[in-house]
Amino acid sequence: MTRYLDLVRWAIRLWLVETKERLEWRIDGLSARAYYTLDQRPRLMAFVDRLSPWDGARGYRRVWIRRLVTRPFFWRVWPRSLALRILSRFAPYVGPGKFEGVARSDQLKARWLYDHSEYMHASDGDTYEYGLWFGVFLDLDVPWSREPESWMLSEDSSGFVYAYHALNAEAAEIAFDNDQHAYNDWLDEANEDGGWREGQPEFNGAFGIID
Repeated sequence: MTRYLDLVRWAIRLWLVETKERLEWRIDGLSARAYYTLDQRPRLMAFVDRLSPWDGARGYRRVWIRRLVTRPFFWRVWPRSLALRILSRFAPYVGPGKFEGVARSDQLKARWLYDHSEYMHASDGDTYEYGLWFGVFLDLDVPWSREPESWMLSEDSSGFVYAYHALNAEAAEIAFDNDQHAYNDWLDEANEDGGWREGQPEFNGAFGIID
């Protein structure tokens, strides 16, 4: 019963995030189209600018005129903007922050994996010296899917987390082995010459994924 409730809860949370993202993209597209339409009416905008000129100290004067004239061009944006404000009250937060390097539709999953790193099959690396900590989940029973999933997870020295959903456990193991080989090579070179390799392109946390 608990497993079923988790699936339902996660399905709702993911739907809210994905719907909000699609709505934001739609609003951006419709707004850009409305602005383009206004740009094609220079006489209208010149008339509006005369009635509602820009004041460097206060902004637009008689701004109600500008709104009255231009709002009809945004009629398709209004209901969607209202829906977005309502949806934002219920949708979990995704966006800039610790998990911003992950696709927005996967940020909630990455956060859950990060909070449950004890389920990792293996991990290695060091965020202080190596600049990257990384680990792998193999065939893990996750709360958002009926099927086990395999993931790669890493954290860089700035605290940003990256996650990759592997095609299968074999692909995840290969990715982890590639990162581990890079880490061991770095250790060997560091032991030989005492070099500091953090920040170099080959150690920036990109997974060597092979699907």
